[in-house]
Amino acid sequence: MQKSNNPASYWGQNSHYGFKNSLRSLEASEVCDILLAMNDTVLLTLELPGSVFSALRQEPEVFLHEMRLAAAAKWYETGQVSQAKAAEIAGLSQTEFLASLSRFAVSPFQTSAENLIQESR
Repeated sequence: MQKSNNPASYWGQNSHYGFKNSLRSLEASEVCDILLAMNDTVLLTLELPGSVFSALRQEPEVFLHEMRLAAAAKWYETGQVSQAKAAEIAGLSQTEFLASLSRFAVSPFQTSAENLIQESR
């Protein structure tokens, strides 16, 4: 079968195989390209022992939300992402994200002393 440069066109060529079977026949990078072409979303798979959820007393969906929020808060705290990007990662509005930072002892004000001095001049 001939590959197209347009990842979204792959589905037209393989519609008789079904979505899951088509995904299984692709390399991971090709799947990411297709998902990005479809809606700018990347699907990640995380394998964890089932006991993690019972130890944390959380359903997998709640755990996923909390993990996204914790990662976003940490990346925001370390200056790796902006406030807007961190809120997007967490799946929250900026207001909701800022309100949640106190749970992680993260200040909503992420600036250095040097930046404050320079801005005051």
